[in-house]
Amino acid sequence: MKTYTHFVGIDIAKNKADVAWHDGKKEQIANTPEGVEAFLASHAEVLKNALVVVEATGGYELLLIHMLVERGVAVHRVAPRTACHYRLSIKQRGKTDALDAVILARYGAERHAALPLFQRPTSTCERLAALQARRADLVGMRANEKKRLQQAREDWLKANIGTMIAHFDAHIQQLEQEIEALIAASPELQQKRACLQTIPGIGAKTAAPAGLISRTGAVEPSPNRQPGRRRPPSSGKRHPHRLSMHRRWPHHCPPSPIPSGHGRPKRQKRPFPSLLQTLGCSG
Repeated sequence: MKTYTHFVGIDIAKNKADVAWHDGKKEQIANTPEGVEAFLASHAEVLKNALVVVEATGGYELLLIHMLVERGVAVHRVAPRTACHYRLSIKQRGKTDALDAVILARYGAERHAALPLFQRPTSTCERLAALQARRADLVGMRANEKKRLQQAREDWLKANIGTMIAHFDAHIQQLEQEIEALIAASPELQQKRACLQTIPGIGAKTAAPAGLISRTGAVEPSPNRQPGRRRPPSSGKRHPHRLSMHRRWPHHCPPSPIPSGHGRPKRQKRPFPSLLQTLGCSG
């Protein structure tokens, strides 16, 4: 395992990046090729034995990360949720760009032994990720146009929307052909897609974004989403997540008594009486 002597935290915005060293030094650089190049040139010797921790910011961090990796610098890209939880764990409630950089440097110094390093994917995987992302954008736009078509009443408006839908169909078909050609030219991607399609319910369109890209490292899973978990809907009175505790388990949590003079609400009927009787719950 490599031993680091310096730890650097970088909080990146669209046009600038705040840099904080673990020893307390701070600076700000421009998030441009020229600004990053100047930063690398001025700290070339120190960065050889440094670990740079960068927070994912929707793609603004890729320029810096790629230039660091090309120079052989160790880089870890941390998910925003992980960085937020670490900031709260050290009881740091303040949040500025400069302070975030300091926290990232401290995070790297404390947990560098368990942090995986960023590895840039191949050019094929990067192109596949870009094609899939663009296709997903166009599919979303087409879905919105189809919704507008259902609400349209004027003939000229329906014709205009239909033209846009046909335009999206043509471009989506073109992207799908490029994706198929890219996968056909890569034996590794073909093997992975064939393996994924053995799972019931997964076809060619699902296998590409779900497995081929994420498994090769071109696109990391979203840090703000946990696969397999559904958020409770915001409406619905009888949804299990929305029921009060005594309505779900009345034999364990009866309604709290209300002082006299304020009236007592009617006790709710116990749900699923036949199920409770089957389970032997007495009341």
